[in-house]
Amino acid sequence: MDYLPNYVGNQPDSLLFAPVRGGCHLSDKVIRDALAPALKSVGLHHVRIHDLRYFAGTQTARVGNVVETMGRLGHSSVGASMRYQHLVSGRCVEIADALSQLARISKTSADIQNISETA
Repeated sequence: MDYLPNYVGNQPDSLLFAPVRGGCHLSDKVIRDALAPALKSVGLHHVRIHDLRYFAGTQTARVGNVVETMGRLGHSSVGASMRYQHLVSGRCVEIADALSQLARISKTSADIQNISETA
């Protein structure tokens, strides 16, 4: 099913999810009604909108810090975003690999000189 040609207007400012009866175009119902047929067509009829948000939050926490996760998900408290950070807190190997990569990149004599001068 081609969603864009069938459900989105031809104008450049047409909404991807059009409002129902003049309501908000980002309401749960509008998005659920738009996604349900697509999810069903690929055998994922059991997936909920919240599942997609949860996945997005977890992936954001994998690559961002708490403040970035808060901003991306619209959280006003650290506690809400910590739920996602907690899920990816076992990133020790990823962090160690990233630090090792930084060390390899910065192994120039100038970097080594700067480090020894500040130590």
